[in-house]
Amino acid sequence: MTPATRRRAILALLCLVLLTIGAYEGVRRCDFLHYDDNLFVTENPIVRQGLTWRGLRWAFKADLLYDSHLADYWAPVTVLS
Repeated sequence: MTPATRRRAILALLCLVLLTIGAYEGVRRCDFLHYDDNLFVTENPIVRQGLTWRGLRWAFKADLLYDSHLADYWAPVTVLS
């Protein structure tokens, strides 16, 4: 890679970083952001243990359907992430 090509690549990268920061900068001041993940994270003893085999099995077997007292939907990806 020539020095001129390297400079252009670095300039393009910096422009992308600045554009991304500029696009998302306003999100820091959004008052409507409220994390209601207490059901899946802060009050869930299985999730709070971290990524374990027991937690992995639970994520795919848990009764997270509409009629469940645990959640409104079944979402193993949400539980695992």
